Amino acid sequence: IDEIDHSPSHTAWGRATWRALRALEAYAHGGNGHGGFWEWCENSGHPFVWPATTRNLAMYESESVLNEYRGDRVFKVDTAVDPTGEIEMLAHCKIAESGGRLTPRLYFHDDVHGTTGRIHVGFIGGHAHVRTTTIG
Repeated sequence: IDEIDHSPSHTAWGRATWRALRALEAYAHGGNGHGGFWEWCENSGHPFVWPATTRNLAMYESESVLNEYRGDRVFKVDTAVDPTGEIEMLAHCKIAESGGRLTPRLYFHDDVHGTTGRIHVGFIGGHAHVRTTTIG
């Protein structure tokens, strides 16, 4: 987090992270009639939606990323979701497109229609901690 805080983009990234969290909360409180988070962002008309485009939101990871870095996407979660207290989270808001290893990502698990009725945020931080085949 210190590295992100000292980045020239930290203010924009902070605002975008807050926007993503606000969108996830709005969806969790009223998105039940729209399918998943992506569909809610595309169709709800809610003022807090997150841009549902491939540049800003991913609901899964590519096979090549999962083959190499699946373990980077296992995060803590409420034991009501999984008794182990951990779950693989593939869905994520892309806080920014550029910034290399520091570019923030927000990984989440959508349990709005599940046991807890909540969104579980597993990770907010630099892309270096959730490696990809393009940013190792």
